Amino acid sequence: MGVMRKLLELLIAPIRSEDLATELEATLYSQCRVRLPPRVSKGGKKRTFAERVKKARIGGPQSLSILEHYDSLLDVVLSFAGSEELKKKVEAMREVWKQYHDLVSLSKQAHVAISEEEWLSHARRFGTSFTNCFRPEDVTPYIHVFVYHFGYFMEKFDGIEKWAFPCQFGVSLWQWSCCLSTTVYQRSKQKPRPHSEKMP
Repeated sequence: MGVMRKLLELLIAPIRSEDLATELEATLYSQCRVRLPPRVSKGGKKRTFAERVKKARIGGPQSLSILEHYDSLLDVVLSFAGSEELKKKVEAMREVWKQYHDLVSLSKQAHVAISEEEWLSHARRFGTSFTNCFRPEDVTPYIHVFVYHFGYFMEKFDGIEKWAFPCQFGVSLWQWSCCLSTTVYQRSKQKPRPHSEKMP
């Protein structure tokens, strides 16, 4: 859930209020069962709220729970937004989360009758909302893959969650397709070998 992690990071990053951090931590635990590491590391270094969230163990179930309860997290942030500008920012973030939630919900159904082009049409709206709300440099390879390459697997496999297969790390085809697409994307960014260069 690399995209969800990034959205959570962007939600948490600007927070400076201790009271808001406390409320969000309580919501993460009560509704999403996410327990944050201590405020002070074993070495005695004080951690910021953002650092604690980043170091938290958030697996698949917790990620889905965060996605399911994103409204509650944003309601907490909205309650601390003092200006109209901040309130508009929070509502813009809510729309990004909603669109991502809808796309993930679609992708995790047992059978999904959607073409690559249809997925791309829906996912591009999410991508546009994301870039309108955040900075261009906040777009990660995971987001690129999710928007532009995920539809291929959705069409090819008629939905992909049903192909989840067990292994010691609980990897599913949903995760595997993200990894594979990310690898393909990264390779496409590499410079091609000159024709004169011999392969090893």
